[in-house]
Amino acid sequence: MREQAGVPLTEDAARQRMAVGSPSSGTATIENMLAIDYMAFAVAWVVGAWLVGVIAGKRGYSPMVWGVFSLFVSPVVGVVLLALVTPRRGPRAGA
Repeated sequence: MREQAGVPLTEDAARQRMAVGSPSSGTATIENMLAIDYMAFAVAWVVGAWLVGVIAGKRGYSPMVWGVFSLFVSPVVGVVLLALVTPRRGPRAGA
């Protein structure tokens, strides 16, 4: 027998309560949703850093340096700083 809030439950009652949706089964759903949110945020962060590198290459700066900087600091900060610097003549030779 299981016990919930001091009241013993039979195995059938415990299974039925879990199937209906007790707070313990809802917690797993919230944790899964948070994991998906974190994954989406991480993917957006990496894509943003990559885009900063692409833009930097088109403006004549090293895409690798700007991309890695944006990856570790923030893609938003990378875009702002890239907007503040004067573009060089054309894209880099390797870009």
